[in-house]
Amino acid sequence: MKNLFLIISFVSAVTFQLAANNIITSTSLDVLPNQKTIVLNLVGMDADINTFSIYDAAGQLVYSQEVNNTKNGVKYNLNKLPQGDYTIRVEATNFVEIHEAIITKDSIILENVSFHNRPSLVEMGKKFVVNAELANNEDVQVYIYDAAGRMIYDYKEEGNGSFQKTFNLENLTKGSYNVSVLTDAFNITRNISL
Repeated sequence: MKNLFLIISFVSAVTFQLAANNIITSTSLDVLPNQKTIVLNLVGMDADINTFSIYDAAGQLVYSQEVNNTKNGVKYNLNKLPQGDYTIRVEATNFVEIHEAIITKDSIILENVSFHNRPSLVEMGKKFVVNAELANNEDVQVYIYDAAGRMIYDYKEEGNGSFQKTFNLENLTKGSYNVSVLTDAFNITRNISL
């Protein structure tokens, strides 16, 4: 009984922590049957949605709109888009939800959806820590540039799940450095002074 209580407490704490970090586990898009219309649902979303965008198969932006978080159930009629493969991005401050979509003559088919959370970069003296929750086979890349813009360090790893890596800058000379952290959906750059 004591072990069951500990397991329930642990699961509750982990669930609370994931919710607090805006890790999204459900989709925000619905397709209206027999129509080329999708609906952006914000009910139950803890995060502020910033942008709704659609990209064609060549990666070209074909539609983008800033999202008003006070409106739920916003409908997007995609009748004017030609048939083909598209990527739909629902972007917030701390996550991006990416849908693969096929637009046919009469409808929209949402296939795969992936959720990407914004990595964090924590400075600790002459060290910094990168934390990220990575989607399946998502790359994380870290680059350090000196004040002249020369890359002095690069790191790349493919991962799935929790990622944490500490970078030690003790051997670098005093000065200003730019640290860039890139994942499949985010590009974060921060200036660090030593």
